Amino acid sequence: MKDQPSLLSRVTAGTALLLLLVFGMTLLGVNAIRAFDAAVQQELGTLRERPALAQAVTSDVITAVRLGDRLALAPDDPAVRAAADSALAALDLSTRGYAEVLRLTAEERLSVGRITEGVRRLGVLSREGDPGRSAVADTLVDELRTLVAVQEIDAVERARTLAAASEQRRALIWWLFAAALVIGVSSAVSTVRKVVVPLQRLVEVTERVGAGDLRPVDLGPMPRELGLLAAAVQRMSEGLRGVVGSVGDVSSSLTEHASQLSGRSRDLADSASHVSSAISEVSASAEQQAEGMRQTDALLGDLRSAATRSSGAGQRVVAVAEGIRRTAATHQAHLGAASTTLLELHQVVEQTTASVGQLTHAAADVSDFVSLTGELAAQTELLALNAAIEAARAGATGEGFAVVASEIRQLAETSSEGARRIAKTVATLDEQVRLVAATVAAGTARVSGVEGVAAGVTRALAEIVQAVEEVSQAAGTVAREAAAHRALADRLAATAADVGRSAQGNAHAAQEVTDFAQQQTVATSQIASAADTLVATADRLTRLVRGFRV
Repeated sequence: MKDQPSLLSRVTAGTALLLLLVFGMTLLGVNAIRAFDAAVQQELGTLRERPALAQAVTSDVITAVRLGDRLALAPDDPAVRAAADSALAALDLSTRGYAEVLRLTAEERLSVGRITEGVRRLGVLSREGDPGRSAVADTLVDELRTLVAVQEIDAVERARTLAAASEQRRALIWWLFAAALVIGVSSAVSTVRKVVVPLQRLVEVTERVGAGDLRPVDLGPMPRELGLLAAAVQRMSEGLRGVVGSVGDVSSSLTEHASQLSGRSRDLADSASHVSSAISEVSASAEQQAEGMRQTDALLGDLRSAATRSSGAGQRVVAVAEGIRRTAATHQAHLGAASTTLLELHQVVEQTTASVGQLTHAAADVSDFVSLTGELAAQTELLALNAAIEAARAGATGEGFAVVASEIRQLAETSSEGARRIAKTVATLDEQVRLVAATVAAGTARVSGVEGVAAGVTRALAEIVQAVEEVSQAAGTVAREAAAHRALADRLAATAADVGRSAQGNAHAAQEVTDFAQQQTVATSQIASAADTLVATADRLTRLVRGFRV
């Protein structure tokens, strides 16, 4: 197989060529556009200058004709003569500038020359006053019209020339674009053809390998990338040929060894089934022994639970008795404190009774004082009345005394009102004092009764505390006996557990041996089945290998 140039080099060369063509086309197009733009700008400048210069020549001709007419009418006027000379000079200058600036054709130059000559003749005839100057002026106008017509024709011709040049450059650009397109398409078609044909050969070879035909094939010349792929396909085909040969040899050996393994596994399965039967009998007897020890352990567990419950009950009785004792002691202390408080309360009640008696005497004294105050107020009011009477008798001299008598009477009325209020308050206070005295007397009687009850409760609590201590001692004895029974049951249970564990260990060992024997039987069965499967697989592999053509 001979390698052709690589795809990368082909694509790179085609792309470079296409880019060069595009660059060349772009460069030519840009240069053509620049040249055309320069020509257009030049022609546009000429076209812009031509009307201005023609307008200047026309204006100067008209001015010269008008001044020639004025000079013919006034040939001796120096101002008109000077203006006519100036107009002729300006016309001569404008015609020369028109001829020098513009690229005139031969016809335009002749027309400009005739106009210049006509202007000179018009000036001479105007100075001489010759009537033939009108014909010369008409000739100048006709020449101007001819010049304008020639300029229009020249402008049209120049426009046609520019259009033709533009069309030529546009056609050149399109030809360059078409050439670049043809070259690019040709390069792409050539590259694709160089890729597709070798790729089809590679596909055919790959399909043959997939169908089992591993014989060598010459793929012919290819690009470097596809050549690498073809070499990989050939190496794969050679490797598959070696693998198929090795698999054929291995499958033959595998069939032979699998047949031997199947026979030996069947013999091993028979031996394992005999061992499993013997171990099953040993496991059954060990299981019965373990079951008996489990029942014994259950009975000892019940005994231990009963002892535990008895011990717990005794402990709870002791705890409850201790709680009752503490509660009774607490209440006894509280009752002692209550008795002390009642004694203090009895003393306070007695003191309150004495204070209430004193308050009753004080209220009586206040009542007497209020009565005295009322009497004083009545006498004061009587004296004020007498003073008012005397002041009335005295007349005007007694007005001041009448005012004093009025104030004294008001003071007496206020004192009387205050005495009545105090008397009312003292009566209410006396009533409350009597009620308090009755209440204090009743409280004294009740406090005496409560003291008796508190003494009885204190004695009862002392008896309860003594009884609770006796119950606590009895419950402690029961708890100690229950603890001893529980310890004995624990020792018996530990001994039974050891025996049970031994029996259970024997049963487990026998069961493990039985399970192992069963597993071995299953394993040997699986080995036999796997050996059969292996034989079938080896046969199938042999048939598959025969399907390859090496």
